[in-house]
Amino acid sequence: MSTLVEAAGLLKDPSARLLLVGDGPERPKLERDAERIGVGDRLHFVGFFAHDRLPAVLAHADLLVLPSLYEELGTVLLEAMQTALPIVASKTGGIPDVIEDGVNGMLVPPGEPEALARAIDRLLADRDLARRLSEEAQQRAKDYDWEVLAERVLRVYQGVTAGCCLAEECCS
Repeated sequence: MSTLVEAAGLLKDPSARLLLVGDGPERPKLERDAERIGVGDRLHFVGFFAHDRLPAVLAHADLLVLPSLYEELGTVLLEAMQTALPIVASKTGGIPDVIEDGVNGMLVPPGEPEALARAIDRLLADRDLARRLSEEAQQRAKDYDWEVLAERVLRVYQGVTAGCCLAEECCS
């Protein structure tokens, strides 16, 4: 999250506000850093949110930013995609398996606040791009619906129990 705090100071739109959801041992340092670089009034640290309250937060956001240094695949990413929220995320871990840069979201190198700020600025300024990316993300999110995933797992088990090899072509 330190990348996001730094990026907040680089955003072109001084009226942009960032809501940081989540908590952890780094929060006091991040709050001090925000004050030190002069963006304490633009960043709102809300701490832990119960999972069932997160959809309300997403419904009021203009975009989701997931500036992870490493992330297998954050559930919040899929939730944002399902709600057609434009996404800026780090190109790390499992994120690029779901987000294709410029197609259903924007990917930036992890730990680079300048790149993160540019991507946020671009989506805030270009609402047509944000709309197109969010629509594509919502379509891609359907691949991660529980019923779709369960069907895929079932096909693998059926292939294995039928003596089929584990190659994807045998189980599809």
